[in-house]
Amino acid sequence: ARTRAEALQRVTAALARTPTAAEVAEAAVTEAGRAVGAISGTISLLEEDGRYFTLLPGPGMPEDVVAATSTPPLGRR
Repeated sequence: ARTRAEALQRVTAALARTPTAAEVAEAAVTEAGRAVGAISGTISLLEEDGRYFTLLPGPGMPEDVVAATSTPPLGRR
């Protein structure tokens, strides 16, 4: 329980210092990754039109993976 509380405190502190959506995403990916031992991660933001996601890679995500990742429109596979 203490470890989870400390991880939550780190996320809260990181988010308090982030004025933009991209910085919020980076802080969330970074701290969530630390909490679970991940080396990289992403957050997908739903666009305003509700049809597409935008991938926001976190620290450690290889550029070739970012470049090769595309999310299709919702409702299509």
